[in-house]
Amino acid sequence: MTTIVADAKAGVMTSDSRTFDDTTGIKWPTRKIERVGASLFGCAGEVPDIEKMLAWFKRSRAGRRPKTKDFYALELNKDGVFIWDEACPVSYSPERSFHACGSGAPAAIAAMLMGADAVKAVEIACQVDAGSEGPVQVMKLVEAE
Repeated sequence: MTTIVADAKAGVMTSDSRTFDDTTGIKWPTRKIERVGASLFGCAGEVPDIEKMLAWFKRSRAGRRPKTKDFYALELNKDGVFIWDEACPVSYSPERSFHACGSGAPAAIAAMLMGADAVKAVEIACQVDAGSEGPVQVMKLVEAE
């Protein structure tokens, strides 16, 4: 229930802002992109799994990787885009310089394949994916000085 896009060429990660509680039916805006060292992480899945993984990334991946049931993340760093999920013990990289995750990923990838930038790709996904909603969040890999 999200849309996150990482674009290595543009050095940017974007996401929607919607979080939804299945139990209460309440939705609220939240931040889905976090800077950890020299990387940006855009995380999707269950909040406890996201918190465990972000803590592990912040410890420079020291110790055993936490077990997760519902976790998917994009990592953007100077070397490109990397994918993390619960099925794979290490990250892997897509063939292209961008990737998306979450329920809006197919729409976002299609938009980028047609020439949209990462912001526009998330905006388009928000129009067609019931699990994604603006405003679009943007974080640059290299912060302006």
